[in-house]
Amino acid sequence: MSKVEMTTPYQGKVSVPFIKVISVFLANRDKEFSGYDILKTTNLQSGTVYPMLGKLLEDGWLKSEWKDNPQKGKPDRLCYILTVGGHREALKILEDMVSPNIGKCFDSPIAIA
Repeated sequence: MSKVEMTTPYQGKVSVPFIKVISVFLANRDKEFSGYDILKTTNLQSGTVYPMLGKLLEDGWLKSEWKDNPQKGKPDRLCYILTVGGHREALKILEDMVSPNIGKCFDSPIAIA
């Protein structure tokens, strides 16, 4: 029997930084990102991104795994990937806030470019 992923509905403020962070994961559903990758992609501050990643991880929206850093001599990186439940909850929020058709954007190859 497979383990059922539990995802807690988002209780925080749905802010522009939240939408930026979650959109990175939605646009690249099967890709893992380090916190640094998210910082570079969103241009947000670490004090915004890392607490948000921690909360999304705690609530079951993300899974994490330590990965070897491809740069020699650099520390390993904690990488995050969106869970099925996190994907579902993120689309629900964006549908309510942005458009009922937002899910189509993140299933499109254009969204990945």
